[in-house]
Formats: sequence, structure tokens, C-alpha cells
Amino acid sequence: MVLGERTPRLLSVNWLKNTSITQYFLIGFFLLIFFAGTGLIIFFQQSYKSLTGDQQEHTIVIPKGASLDKISVMLGKHKIIDHPFLFVWNARLRKLHARLKAGEYIFPKNRTLESVLMLLVSGKTVVRKFTAVEGRTVWEIITALNQTEGLEGEIDFVPKEGELYPETYYFSYGDQRQELVMRMVKAQQKHLKKLWKERDSNVPLSSAQDALILAAIIEKETRIPEERARIAGLFYNRLRLGMRLQSDPTVLYGLYRSYGLPLNRPLSRAELDISTPFNTYLHSGLPPEPICSPGFSSLHAALHPEKTEMLYFVIDGTGGHIFSSTYEEHKRHHQALRARRQKEAQKISK
Repeated sequence: MVLGERTPRLLSVNWLKNTSITQYFLIGFFLLIFFAGTGLIIFFQQSYKSLTGDQQEHTIVIPKGASLDKISVMLGKHKIIDHPFLFVWNARLRKLHARLKAGEYIFPKNRTLESVLMLLVSGKTVVRKFTAVEGRTVWEIITALNQTEGLEGEIDFVPKEGELYPETYYFSYGDQRQELVMRMVKAQQKHLKKLWKERDSNVPLSSAQDALILAAIIEKETRIPEERARIAGLFYNRLRLGMRLQSDPTVLYGLYRSYGLPLNRPLSRAELDISTPFNTYLHSGLPPEPICSPGFSSLHAALHPEKTEMLYFVIDGTGGHIFSSTYEEHKRHHQALRARRQKEAQKISK
């Protein structure tokens, strides 16, 4: 009985000892995990807030559909970040990996993983711009669009002449060219509709399209804003009297449309006799279509003309025009211009 009682006591002591060792081991193991985890958290937090990359400004394009891993490799390749794996881990830990947006970004010099991630989440891409110049034809604007970097896609629908509103348009990398064209069309429709509704009561036009046609002629006749309303009033005087507009830009446009001849050049006397639908020396009234893309100032002038008795105008040799109410006066101005040009030519030849 004595021996039988001692044996269980020895087993109990050994079991207790073994249990204590196991507990200590487990406690130590969990402490190790705790401190290691805490260290990793601190490490990731510091890496998230610390400066990263080569600290030089970079502009890159994040393609559509790019995975988190692909984005991290791109950022590392361009030295925007130091460690792509930290970028991936931080993005996943903060549940931002599904919110990164494609596009063209400028990454500033003093950046951190946090700023890089937040920029990609914000979608604040580079803003590019395209300027449709006043007085250009629709094909000149389309050609410029096709040569503009950052835009994609083909232009399948080309609007009619005068339907594009000349202005500076902003876009992001990868935007479609056709979408930008349609923005120009909508802008022209919007401005023309508003200006037509607010037109002067004495404007002798039957439609907004006629106003667009006249505005295009005004746009090509002068680059001086102060002259546009006066030229509009002058053209209205000629239309009321049944006089032909006799506008050189309309002749040039007709030659461009019918024979492919260049625009924006001196017009020869012989070309005035070439018949096209746009030759306002040979045909009365307005031409059948606009001859360019008129800007807001020309549209406004066409619908708010200056009250004037002028019927003629000729360039003054300095970029402006001299206006006359009679042909005799206009003829004298024309002769003075011709004489001045001859003197200038003689000086050059000497």
C-alpha cells in the first residue's frame, strides 16, 4: 500500500513540471509572435510614412486593368518607390488595392508610400489641353486633334464646317478623340442657341445658321475685336441694299473646297473671276455654308452689329482696316494702300 501510494504522487509531480514547461513555452511563443507582429506593424507604418523612391518628379501612365502587382513593378522600375512588395502589402493592409485608378500621374519629388497610394486612389490624373483655334476649318482642327498626344481612337464622324466651337478643351490621357469632337459640337450649339435668342431685333437674318455663316466671314476678315461689330454692320448694310458682300476669304474658301488650293494667302485678281458657290464677288447673299470655325466674339458681333453707314473697307497696312461709306472714298483709300505697297517694294529691291 505504501509503495502504491508513492507512485501516483511521483507521477503527479512530473506531470505538473511538464505542464509548467509547456505553459512557459506557449507563453514565450505567443510573446515572440506578439513582439514580431508589433515590430512588423511599426515597420509597415514607418515605411508608409517615410520618403521613398529617387525623390525626382516622374510622370507615368498606369494602364487600364493593371493589377496591383503590375502597378507596383511599374512604380519600382521608374524609381517612384523603393520596395514594390511594401507597396503591395500596404495597399492590401489598408484595403486600397481595389481602389487604384488608371491614368497619367505626376509623382512629386518629396513622396511617401502613403502619398503614392493616395494619389492613385484619388484619380487626380494629369490634365492635358487642346486648343481649337478660331478661324480654322473643321479639317484643320481634326488634323490637329489627330496629331495631339494623349488622345486615342479615330474620328469616325466629322462635323460640318462651322460646327466646332473654338476654345481650349481639357482632357486626360486616353480620352477618345471622337468624344472631344462631340464636346466641341455641343459647345457650339449651346453658344449659338443662346446668342441667337439674345440677338438684336434689327438683325436681318432668318436663322441661327445664317448667323454662323456671317460670323465665320467676320472671323476671317479681321483679328481685331473692336472691328468685328462694325464689319457685321457693314455687311448687313450691303445685304439690305442688295450689294454683294465681295469678301476675299469666301473666295479663298471656295477655291480650297473646289480645287484644294491653300487658304490664308493673297488672292490674285484672276481668282476673283473663278466661279464657286462661295464666291461672293459673283453671287449675292451669304455663301451656302460657314467658311471656318468662328469664335464667340465673331458670333456675338454677327448678332449685335454696330449701327454704321459704312459699305466698304480695306486693310490699312498695319493689321486693321479703313472704312468708307462711299465707293469714291474707298477707291482713294485703296489707291493710297497700293502706292504705299509700291514704295515698300522699291525699298526692299534697293
